[in-house]
Amino acid sequence: MVEYLYTGDYDQTKAKSEALATVAATTPTSAASTAASTTPSTAPSSAPSTASNFTPSTTLAPLDTNGTLQHVQVNAIADYYEIQGLAQLANRKIQQAYLTSWDLNAFVASAKAALNDSGDKALQNMMALFAAQKLKDLLKSGKLPSLVGDFAASVLAYHAHLLEASQREQSQAAVQQQQQVQQQQAQAHVALQQQYNDLLVERQAAEARATRVIENVGKLVSLSNNQDYCRSISCEEDFGSYIEATGDPAEPTYILRCSYCHCKHTTN
Repeated sequence: MVEYLYTGDYDQTKAKSEALATVAATTPTSAASTAASTTPSTAPSSAPSTASNFTPSTTLAPLDTNGTLQHVQVNAIADYYEIQGLAQLANRKIQQAYLTSWDLNAFVASAKAALNDSGDKALQNMMALFAAQKLKDLLKSGKLPSLVGDFAASVLAYHAHLLEASQREQSQAAVQQQQQVQQQQAQAHVALQQQYNDLLVERQAAEARATRVIENVGKLVSLSNNQDYCRSISCEEDFGSYIEATGDPAEPTYILRCSYCHCKHTTN
């Protein structure tokens, strides 16, 4: 704790021995004798004001999950003496340690210490969050009842099973929905392909009809240009003609007729 007041950080190995000494010194009997023998200038009550005005440095000492218990003990000391900055520093070290490397046994020991030795709600809430994130590991290990009690562990186990079942149902529903979408897309593709084929057939048929009609009209134009008189012997008029459309309206047959006697002229 003294190191923190000077540097804004603390060494993990030193913190362990200091934490043990401080915990021993703050038992009900020894705490009273310590308070009686402490002069006003060096009383523990002066520590909070000194620490609260100090801004910790941003460079932290090396972390490891096996040492998180010592950080919890440092937090407990800081909480006891109301040194908020030191408590927050210990919490950051714990958080960084578990975000870097997860050790289930170390976590269980640290979480128990956080619940039993410290009154810092921020620390306890952080431990609760880690426990929720690693709930499956805790359930498999069988260590959860020792941390939260048998009944709470059973509730969490049932909740985890229900959550897994719900996730499976959602996953199956998502797969089915995806399959339905793929099936609909395949059907739409087949329908579009069929429409394209139908349009292609219609276009080819229309082009064929247009070709035949053009050929028919071309023959009539050629015949009209080369015909000076009506082919009928009884018709002595100069050849005047008109075109008659017969047959299917979609593909009519055009006939060249004499405008006077109406006889049909063909290319044959």
